[in-house]
Amino acid sequence: MTATLAVARNEGLGLAIAANDSAQPFFSEYAINSREVIRAEVCTINGRQVVRLSRWKLTPAGNKRTGCAFEFGAQRCKAVAGLLADIERELGGLADATT
Repeated sequence: MTATLAVARNEGLGLAIAANDSAQPFFSEYAINSREVIRAEVCTINGRQVVRLSRWKLTPAGNKRTGCAFEFGAQRCKAVAGLLADIERELGGLADATT
């Protein structure tokens, strides 16, 4: 699932405010199970593009982030993808990672 959400975040003040259309972040989700998803989000924090990886619990009251988020500068995506590829190689490719 992919969608856009217009939110800008000022980490210094801890406030979320509406962003202009050019700053709309992109996110994609991968279902871990029927109750949780991993969300990858590209957003703007203090004028810089950031990628945020986080786990979300799907509840009747709405979606709720659980645990910590892993955030890094968008220019580092290739390096992070390389790290994940190294882990997958070390684990033998995990032929069926959905179980």
